Amino acid sequence: MPTGTPAAIETSRIYQRWLASRRIEASDGNILADAIAAWRNPPEFHIVVRAGENDRAALAETLDSLNYQLYNRWHIDIITNLPCPDGLDALPSVGWQQTESDTEKPTIDFLVAAGQRDWIVELPAGAILDPLCLWRVAEHANSGGTAIGAIFTDDDIYDAHGIRNAPRFKPGVNPTWLQSADLAGPLFVRRDIWRISGSAAADRRSAWFAQLLRISAAAGWHCLSHIPDVLISYPEAFPSSAEACMHALLNPQAATAGSEIIPVSQDSWRIRRQLDEYPPVSIAIISGGQLEFLQQCLESLADKTAWDDIELLLVRAESTDPDLEEWVSAYRFRSTAVRQVFLNNDANWAEACNAAIISASHEHVVLLQEDTVILDPNWLESLVGTLVQPEVAGVSPRLVRPGNGQIAYSGDILGLAGEHASPHRDDAHFAESGYLDCLQVSRDVTLLAEGCMLLRRSDYIAVNGMENEIFPQDSAHRDFSLKLLAAGKRLIYQPQSTLVHYGESLRKHFDIANIRQPETRIESDRKLAQRWLANGVADPFWNPNLSLAQKSPQAETAFHAAWQYLPTGLPRIAARPVGNAQGDYRVSGPLKALRRAGLALDCIWQQDDEREFTPYELARLAPDVLIAQNYLLDPRLAGLQAWRESGLDTFIVYALDDLFTEMPLKSSLRSGVPANARSRFKHALQYCDRLVVSTEFLAESYRHLIADIRVVPNRLESDLWLNLQSAKRRGRKPRIGWAGGTAHRGDLELIKPVIEATRDEADWVFMGMHTDEIRPLLTEFHPGVAFSEYPAKLAALDLDIAIAPLEINRFNQGKSNLRLLEYGVLGIPVVATDIDPYRNSPACILPNDTARWIEALRERIHDAEAREREGAAMKAWVMQQFILENHLDQWLTAHLPD
Repeated sequence: MPTGTPAAIETSRIYQRWLASRRIEASDGNILADAIAAWRNPPEFHIVVRAGENDRAALAETLDSLNYQLYNRWHIDIITNLPCPDGLDALPSVGWQQTESDTEKPTIDFLVAAGQRDWIVELPAGAILDPLCLWRVAEHANSGGTAIGAIFTDDDIYDAHGIRNAPRFKPGVNPTWLQSADLAGPLFVRRDIWRISGSAAADRRSAWFAQLLRISAAAGWHCLSHIPDVLISYPEAFPSSAEACMHALLNPQAATAGSEIIPVSQDSWRIRRQLDEYPPVSIAIISGGQLEFLQQCLESLADKTAWDDIELLLVRAESTDPDLEEWVSAYRFRSTAVRQVFLNNDANWAEACNAAIISASHEHVVLLQEDTVILDPNWLESLVGTLVQPEVAGVSPRLVRPGNGQIAYSGDILGLAGEHASPHRDDAHFAESGYLDCLQVSRDVTLLAEGCMLLRRSDYIAVNGMENEIFPQDSAHRDFSLKLLAAGKRLIYQPQSTLVHYGESLRKHFDIANIRQPETRIESDRKLAQRWLANGVADPFWNPNLSLAQKSPQAETAFHAAWQYLPTGLPRIAARPVGNAQGDYRVSGPLKALRRAGLALDCIWQQDDEREFTPYELARLAPDVLIAQNYLLDPRLAGLQAWRESGLDTFIVYALDDLFTEMPLKSSLRSGVPANARSRFKHALQYCDRLVVSTEFLAESYRHLIADIRVVPNRLESDLWLNLQSAKRRGRKPRIGWAGGTAHRGDLELIKPVIEATRDEADWVFMGMHTDEIRPLLTEFHPGVAFSEYPAKLAALDLDIAIAPLEINRFNQGKSNLRLLEYGVLGIPVVATDIDPYRNSPACILPNDTARWIEALRERIHDAEAREREGAAMKAWVMQQFILENHLDQWLTAHLPD
């Protein structure tokens, strides 16, 4: 059981759910084998472990995990002063190298050079590799080609009971963060990169950190790559040595040599780079004319800024506020009047930024909103010291809320909590560490802060600044940030500098722009999505296993795509099935069967609440197909519209199994279907590429609404149905039964007089529902069960005869023959209504005439041999035509683009 604070316990539970959703099927071995067979040169791995006297048990864990690898091209060398255990040296894939600690590095370097294997990794003793680990690294290396020189993965820890916890979902190749923490962990290094970067580390403690710095210096950060999956587990804690990392950072050959290293936790630190020169800086205050903000901002700037050479600009529209004009006229910054840049009265924030850059005299320009307050005299030095790093085009400080010190900006994530947000925004105090110390260490980020950003003027101009005509609202700074990244530049969050920013904490109550232009903001967000999401842009510094719905980082458990941990060339199908048997039959069951058959990869997210995929979540998942089942309600329709209008090229399939535009009056489901269902359905289809239905009747009914319609009959999963036995002739009287959901009141009313007429000749057994009038007539009633239990429960009723009555209406004409399939696979003969879905079957079909039904049932009640022959015919019919696994190609073809 997890222990600790309530928050830690909940985090642990969430992670256990995430682990459980990362399911490996028995058939996945075939998928991996097919992928390996397609590789021209399957790589070989050289694993190195340095082990001491206390590492015997830990070493055994590592060796055991290697035996479970689904990719077997590996060799391990153990470097130790311990004698070799009996028999271990006889294993061809294991080398035991007995040596002293001062000769570990030359021994490793010699073994690696002699082994000539493709990829080398040094692991700490006790590291357990996930069964997919080596295959994932090999696949990643193969797909990336020569561009990838070193690879790291996500990791976690395991306790004495083998329970895994504390996952480190890492932020991708984030140079600033990876230098500020012992975060990357063991590196899988290509042999040529291993060689040019100095081979093994001399210090076994955090050996990978020194190696990381040497690789980045020798081959560049671009040669590193990250696999966002938890593939390594460590005993009890991550084996980090802050001391060894400090030595590596201060090594004269390191890029950080000469910097001040300030620890912020056991394995994180801040790197304060020393400036060689202090360039002049232009600070442009972007003002909306609110004197109470502007006065506080300028006074704090004057009182709390130690930087010498500053040009101060005030960018604003001319005002009719006499108090504002009087105060600005009188204000002096370091004895000098403020240089003002005037805008048109209708100018937006993006225009103000552009005007500021054009008007600035210096290369380094701070764009500062008037609702910020300076706290630290060295705030600007920290920002400038960050901007001088190679390829850095912009840097923003940490921003906090006034009064409570809650996080306002800590490096915005694209798509977090909607359009964008910072981790822990309004959830944590700025003195807290945050996830993986993210609040306290510098990081590469995707989006700069609207409230404060230090930029290079030349870089701003090179990407054409902010496009105020297209993005008049806050989308402009997101588009600008993304343009800088696309140009190969870097953006940094720098918590060494902290400013107060009122921002939403005040403006959400009073912001003329928000009141005046909500539609403009929505349209601006849509255009931003079309520009960037259509090109597959997702935030590279937010691990795809972390939810975008939560500002406080936690694993995403609502959905988990199989291709996130099993990337192959198979079709990638995401699905939003309804949470009942219809969802299982039409969507979830077939997708799981396709996965087991090695034909497709699935991502199934049942419709449990109003949450929907955002365009950013969908762009990050990048499925080939998205199946939307029964999308009628507002959150679903909004999701469909957002996906399509964002420019994503995902193929969207609408899945339907009912004529829900013509719901019977007596159906209990009618209350859940909007009165304007037809209009909503028509609206939904305009955002879909195809409609897939279960019957020809449905296809003909809706053919005028969409051009591409496919018919895929309902079928039964073999694992659920084919191993069941339903006993016959169990009692003195035959057992006649019906099973179904709560939507069948009208159908059951038809059968009441039939039950009354035959109840002395047979035992009537119902499951799922009954009417108050019918309940006294039944011998047995069984409540409904979950779909996973339903087949076995139906078989356990031991029915001799089943009935399938349906009212004659268009809704029932559109239904499928599923009820016949369920009875038939159990060898149960069926008496059913003569209606479209039940025709062309071995069932006895009749009009809804009480006398005819009574006659047909009595024939079967009194002739056991005949009814069991009918049951056998029903089973043969189902087995020949309606077993799902025999028709997977049809289902898959119907749901993939042509």
